Amino acid sequence: MLPRDVREPSAPSVVMRVARRLLICGVLLVLSASFYLTTEIRALESAVQAGEERITALTSHVGTLQHSIAATEPRPPQDSDLTVFSGEPLVYTWLDRLDDSVPADVWLTSLTFSLAPGVGPLLQAGTASEQSPQSIRIEGLAQNGAGIGSLIRAMENLGYGGSVELENFHQQGDGDVAFSILVKRTL
Repeated sequence: MLPRDVREPSAPSVVMRVARRLLICGVLLVLSASFYLTTEIRALESAVQAGEERITALTSHVGTLQHSIAATEPRPPQDSDLTVFSGEPLVYTWLDRLDDSVPADVWLTSLTFSLAPGVGPLLQAGTASEQSPQSIRIEGLAQNGAGIGSLIRAMENLGYGGSVELENFHQQGDGDVAFSILVKRTL
């Protein structure tokens, strides 16, 4: 008898070896595919989770905005509101025009009326003055400086009879520009 290395392999044993090797390659292919798909699924799950967190944050921000909008909706004027400028319809006209001319990227946060420099606010201790304001301080936020410039140009064209001065402005941490404008009425 010849040693094993010298003998010719029989046909069934060759087929068996090829079949075993194909089976091993198939198993390895399935394992590598399942590993790849598992890592892709984990990546997609983390992306979906990050998207859900962002949607949750945006939803809460929208809720805050809706609450803010509801709080700023106009209310019917009351008697105390109407007596503030009883002798001066020019202020009503100016404020109405101001409301129509504020650019979309500008938000007004505060209006302060003063009788004269150094006198203080028009409304003090809950009593209304019948004098017309000599200055109006407007504070707000804008997305950029161009919006503030547009607002100043619009205010100069409103015709309150005075000068419009940009007192100060600075960029906040969120990117918005806070500003303060003083409108002085000259007689």
